[in-house]
Amino acid sequence: MSATLPTPTGVKALIRAHRDAQADQRAAIAADHDRDLAAARVRLAAIETRIRNLGFPALADQLETETNAGAVLIVALTCPDQERPTTEQSTTKQDELGRALARFAQLRADVDTISSRR
Repeated sequence: MSATLPTPTGVKALIRAHRDAQADQRAAIAADHDRDLAAARVRLAAIETRIRNLGFPALADQLETETNAGAVLIVALTCPDQERPTTEQSTTKQDELGRALARFAQLRADVDTISSRR
């Protein structure tokens, strides 16, 4: 991320709107509602485009990464063990969940740090 990225109030509002859309996406994934998931993805893309057009492409990239980490977190929370993709390393659901939670928390903190700079 850039060292000092000025973040006007309007961009902070877009970050909040993006996070609201992320929550909608996670809820749709957990509930397996395809229409709601598609609507959330459209909103996320529109907000990311707006942030890029305002001159903050790195922030849009970071929010997109945060969105993906949130989706992984929901899958780790809700996917039955027998439906989990197998990996070469044997991991438990608890390990998966811990990693997903840590990644999501770190990405949110990164965005918060960027948006708090003036």
